Amino acid sequence: MIGANERTLNKVRGTGIGLLSQDPLSSLTPHLRVETLLTEGLLDRGLANRAEAHERALQALVEVGIAEPAARLRQYPHELSGGMRQRVALAAALMCAPELLFADEPTTALDVSVQARVLELLAGVRDRGVGVLLITHDLGVVAGLADRVAVMYAGRIVETAPTDELFSAPQHPYTAALLAAVPRLHGDAQSQLVGIPGDPPQPSARPPGCAFAARCVRAVAVCSESRPELTQCAGRNQVSSLARRSSGADCSAGSADHHGRLSSVVARTG
Repeated sequence: MIGANERTLNKVRGTGIGLLSQDPLSSLTPHLRVETLLTEGLLDRGLANRAEAHERALQALVEVGIAEPAARLRQYPHELSGGMRQRVALAAALMCAPELLFADEPTTALDVSVQARVLELLAGVRDRGVGVLLITHDLGVVAGLADRVAVMYAGRIVETAPTDELFSAPQHPYTAALLAAVPRLHGDAQSQLVGIPGDPPQPSARPPGCAFAARCVRAVAVCSESRPELTQCAGRNQVSSLARRSSGADCSAGSADHHGRLSSVVARTG
């Protein structure tokens, strides 16, 4: 899609790819009623007449668990709760039956119960055969929803793996550091939380080698000199780490096996 013209992009938006944004209060046009927000994609593309679009909008609100859908269609975004706005945004993203849904931090600023409901809805979308690309910093969301994970640092993927394998045996030092920093419910309550020292590099001043080298406890000299590429490592993991290869780990250049339906990819930066 990089370099595609506006006409090509318009054919894909909504029908090929749907977007669920982080802040529905910003992503939902404030001066339009919910019905207009839900039906404009269908009407603009000629996928339904007004009566059909109205019925589809009612059904979409029911599917995302909104009570009194007819009344909600007449309301504006600011009249809804945060959780209800996010469900409306999800309904809008799915109105034109996209093949892939981008969900960008969809549970940010939601309370725990509403967050759980939104995640249930996303799991239902995935189970209906829609690809879900989930972008999140929440490792709990990753563990509960994703089938496969891509970990990002400084704008580049540093490790990909099936979710269970990544959590049980992380191969990249950054992934391992992230998991080590997660607070544990069991253990010594007086123990100090583990953090990652230093700060991520500025996008305009990335180092010539591995962007994580300055913060990595496993870094070797070559890490600051050469930028590592993703290589096959430890089963179905792909890892971008010169330190791991320097230690004699079984890693070889190549592409990971991505056959089958991609239901969730998780990006984690910073």
